[in-house]
Amino acid sequence: MRLPNIVTVTHVLPTGETFHFITKNIRTNAGALLIAQAQGQAAQSPSNYIACSALTIVPSIGDLSLPGEITINGLARQISAFGGYIAPLILDGAASYVLSTTFTATSPQVVNSIGCFNASANGVLLAELNIATQNLVAQSTLQIAWTFNV
Repeated sequence: MRLPNIVTVTHVLPTGETFHFITKNIRTNAGALLIAQAQGQAAQSPSNYIACSALTIVPSIGDLSLPGEITINGLARQISAFGGYIAPLILDGAASYVLSTTFTATSPQVVNSIGCFNASANGVLLAELNIATQNLVAQSTLQIAWTFNV
């Protein structure tokens, strides 16, 4: 059984008020191929860019892009930090790692979904998901901590 990938979203308003959400993502077919190629032929760049979208999407394993991707207001796709690696506890056991980033809104913006890519523009969509609607105001932050199980 494959463990789900978990995403933690934290929205912090300029007033300090904080909202937390935890959800699961869908890995795309292109994302599965990307993982296989990274393991078998080193033909791909790492998937460490996180993008936001204003749209509520219908995730599909065949998706290649994130509809409605935001490129303004401080929410353009950005590289994330790798960390939180947890090694398997048993032979052939599951391991996980975390990609994290923080977006700071420069103007009001709604975020409804996020995606993980292997490039700063275009690239391969590894995974995507809808999150609870985030109504960001100027100077509020959106922290994403995406846990991938491998």
